[in-house]
Amino acid sequence: MNTKFNNGAENQSGNIDEHEEGSSNMEKVEETARRDKIIAHYTVVTNQISQICRIIAFGIITAVYAIFNGSGDFAKSLTQNHPVLVGTVGFFAVLTVIVDYLQYLLSHASVTKAIESDDNKFEEGSFSYKGSKFLFKFKQLLVGFCSLLFLFIVSLQVLCD
Repeated sequence: MNTKFNNGAENQSGNIDEHEEGSSNMEKVEETARRDKIIAHYTVVTNQISQICRIIAFGIITAVYAIFNGSGDFAKSLTQNHPVLVGTVGFFAVLTVIVDYLQYLLSHASVTKAIESDDNKFEEGSFSYKGSKFLFKFKQLLVGFCSLLFLFIVSLQVLCD
């Protein structure tokens, strides 16, 4: 018997084996569910990383502004002793925010291309896709550099006083 019915699969004897088809479909459903959980977790994690980078960068920008405009002894001595380093930290913090924004612009372009494509897949070779991935990593490096440099400058000033 070569006829299929009830979405069954033929076994070697030509009979329909619904169990094989059912287990195959069940495995696909489970695999899709696992993949959906992984994607959801990935989305949460990458959003958190971006938020943390943003918060740190804005915090450093605020601290640098307060240092340059502060009237306290610590702020005055910091700007007198290390004005270039304090300015550099502020510059890289602002650059972090700009890179974060550019990463979101490129991500938006990449997602738009995927939605408009026939297969709804990312063009992994496209400038927007590669650029977004690069900038996501680069902003983390920038904010890490800013944080370490800021910590170094403050520590240096505390040790020198």
